[in-house]
Amino acid sequence: MHSWYLQTEIKSRAGQNDEGVKQAAREQANKLINRLQDSQNSRAIAAMAVNPLLLTMIATVHRRGNVLPGKRVELYKEICQILLEKRQRAKNIHDALTASQKQSVLQELALVLMEKQVREFSLAEGISYIQQQFNTLPSHFNGSEDFIRHIRDDCGLLVEKEVDIYEFAHLSFQEYLAAVEIKDSNREYILIDNINNSWWAETIRLYAAVNDATNLIRAVINMPSPSVNAFLAVADYEEEGWRMDSQVKQQITDKLDTGLESDDSEIFNLAVEVKLAKRLNSFVQIGENLEIDNSYITVAEYEFFECEIACQSSKHRNFRNFTKGTGKSIINLDSIEQASQLCNWLTTRDKSSQLSDKVTWYRLPTPTERKQYNISEDTKIAIRLVRCKLPAKYSQLAEYLMRGEWRKADEETFKVMLQVARKEKQGYLDVEDIDNFPCEDLRIIDTLWVSASNGHFGFSVQKEIYQSLGGKREYNEKVWDAFGDRVGWKGKEWGGWLNFDDYIWNLNAPQGHMPIVPIHRSYDAWYRRYVIIFSSLTQRLADCNI
Repeated sequence: MHSWYLQTEIKSRAGQNDEGVKQAAREQANKLINRLQDSQNSRAIAAMAVNPLLLTMIATVHRRGNVLPGKRVELYKEICQILLEKRQRAKNIHDALTASQKQSVLQELALVLMEKQVREFSLAEGISYIQQQFNTLPSHFNGSEDFIRHIRDDCGLLVEKEVDIYEFAHLSFQEYLAAVEIKDSNREYILIDNINNSWWAETIRLYAAVNDATNLIRAVINMPSPSVNAFLAVADYEEEGWRMDSQVKQQITDKLDTGLESDDSEIFNLAVEVKLAKRLNSFVQIGENLEIDNSYITVAEYEFFECEIACQSSKHRNFRNFTKGTGKSIINLDSIEQASQLCNWLTTRDKSSQLSDKVTWYRLPTPTERKQYNISEDTKIAIRLVRCKLPAKYSQLAEYLMRGEWRKADEETFKVMLQVARKEKQGYLDVEDIDNFPCEDLRIIDTLWVSASNGHFGFSVQKEIYQSLGGKREYNEKVWDAFGDRVGWKGKEWGGWLNFDDYIWNLNAPQGHMPIVPIHRSYDAWYRRYVIIFSSLTQRLADCNI
């Protein structure tokens, strides 16, 4: 993104490329990055930004006005106008059709695809879907096929995934254009009929953002059986400023906001499930396999979790144990184990792993992430969630750690490290294995330990302690003796390690006490060999910037 802004700035200044130009480009790029991260719609827009063309369009819209539109629907409108008209002008492509004329055809195509609940369509299908609407346009293209190829080649709103198989450049454009078509053709009933279908949720939100939402909200409220999916589709009514009848607005507020304090268990559970689902849908992407929540778990959400765990067999339960009036407050827990239990519960509820070769895990932020994302140290036992995708081989380790089963986690760490190093038959790790251990795997293992213990355990924690005492790769008896005292590995004598059963397998252990692998199983004879392995590990951590 920084590179795009720099090149655009240079072009706009007739090739000038001094420090002032570079500074202006950096400022513009940083403003957009911050805007995407801070936006209520950041998740949806960030998903669009993965596509290079769409990222360029987002940046183009931002650069023109130095801001992004306040509503996501307005951003889509701007981008469609750029792609369907202004892009052609910039390329000096003669275009007899206006952006509105072309969009009218694409709206019909988008709505047909939404009704069929598909993204892809063959060229022949596309021609049949748009033919009637296409015939209303002034004669300019040789036919519908020519039009589709124009939208693909010159506009970029359609892409050809494989020969004669097309789809919109991003699903959000299909959803947006369908919403506009429903508005233009007065077919709101389509959305009402699909109010409980999650496929239509984004189209419902985009439609409601610029139209009176009274009928949609009323349809949700009057459902015979309350549906989390349906209420979730309209849960952003306040943030997005939806227009609706005042009586209907009070009814939805009573369900979703006041409901978090309700004495009616059905209303309370619905309100909390919607709030939790909304939270999980709003994580901010901070890496390819990493997302972070932008707020803390509330008292009501934690109460719901506790009821789900403790009262699964009870249909009628004492569901609300917190003081009325505190349901929307941040929950502050007594221990890190309680926070980890919530993370483990969320992990077991998440079904996204079924559609991926990676496993979805929820965890707490590491101390480094706390600093990076301005999470106050005063809220250590408040829950700010991180969601990550892990290779399947780490699922058992993550589960042990989230449960606080430290000894099993230590044993599993050793097992998985042998697997990564391909030394299962050898049964131990030597210096060469440590020196060549993959950085990404080492980072995953360390992050799981650090997050599960809230910075108390982990290889990186041990590294910092060891180096703070003057530890280097070379053996130093004084340093090693001090390190053993600090992390609680030192027994009565240093002739060998503590017996495995004598380690402290809980959070009352000294900082850095775990994990104990890959040391204690590596060599049985001479404790200096342990030092060599451990010091090699600290060096590898440094090499990997961990």
